[in-house]
Amino acid sequence: MLVDTKSDLTRAIIEITHTQGVKKDAQKLQELMQVYDIPEGFVYDYKLGIWYKFTLVQGEQKDSPSWCDAAGVDLAKLLF
Repeated sequence: MLVDTKSDLTRAIIEITHTQGVKKDAQKLQELMQVYDIPEGFVYDYKLGIWYKFTLVQGEQKDSPSWCDAAGVDLAKLLF
């Protein structure tokens, strides 16, 4: 989770999974986003190196799927 330390609100959640779990984890992530009013969510398939981005308002985002607006960084660049 990425939390805003000033407001204590969760701004983004990240789920790391493998290829077989992407669909189920993406569904679970979107449900959590709705319940807790979290603006951004990401699912990362570590086996294929693929990012999936979801926003609370627009659903899945195909453009720049590893860019996190809440942190202002490309999450893919944080991996090594």
